[in-house]
Amino acid sequence: QEQEVQEARRKVKTVDDNLADIEKRYSETKTRLEEDIQKLKKDQEGEAERLKKEYEEKLAKVKESYAASETKLKENAAAQDEKISKLSKERDEAIF
Repeated sequence: QEQEVQEARRKVKTVDDNLADIEKRYSETKTRLEEDIQKLKKDQEGEAERLKKEYEEKLAKVKESYAASETKLKENAAAQDEKISKLSKERDEAIF
């Protein structure tokens, strides 16, 4: 009977050792995965920030280009108005 008790204790110890090993591996894996998740979040935030900056730079260039085009068109329109006024005046002077 004592032998059965010792055998049962050995089995309990084996189960306890296995459980401790499983808990240790679980804890290590959990810690590693949490670190990986934090790194991925940080990388993703960095990438989002980089893309936002890139977008803002491109948008600024587009706005600058648009403003330059608008200014050029306004200058051309003013020159055309001036030319039309001059030609209309010359026409009116020639007619009357």
